[in-house]
Amino acid sequence: TAAGTNGQLLIASTGGDPAFATLASSSGTIAFTPGSNALSVDVVGGGIPWVYTTASIDLVNNTGYIVDSATPSTAVLTLPLTASRGTVIRVNGMGSGGWQIATNPSASGQMINFGNVPSSSSTPLASTEIGDSVELLCVQADLTWFVLSAQGNLLVT
Repeated sequence: TAAGTNGQLLIASTGGDPAFATLASSSGTIAFTPGSNALSVDVVGGGIPWVYTTASIDLVNNTGYIVDSATPSTAVLTLPLTASRGTVIRVNGMGSGGWQIATNPSASGQMINFGNVPSSSSTPLASTEIGDSVELLCVQADLTWFVLSAQGNLLVT
């Protein structure tokens, strides 16, 4: 087999001789950086961006929030109108005013399920203490969210 170029790997083939090839990401989510006798592999866009807020805000898909509201103000966090299945939202409270997650008034039937308990109000989840946190997952596009994880003593309505 002839020598490959920087970053190539020797790949086997059923019924054929192995050959050097360059790796590629079909979705563009992995970056390959070839070097002499080296290949760096990095995840592109990994992680979730975090937003710091002290007031009510409209939530954005695949984003985390650090909510630092002061007593007596409770930050109302409104779910996005549209979200695809697999969308994640994270919230962490650090202020004494706490937070509430509200369904979007323009999304009829939107709800948050905590375990097998579906929400029944327009503000289905609320923090009760500093440090309360929640991670939500959209399981039905635009409408149904589930609590993946929760820290603290959340109020569920």
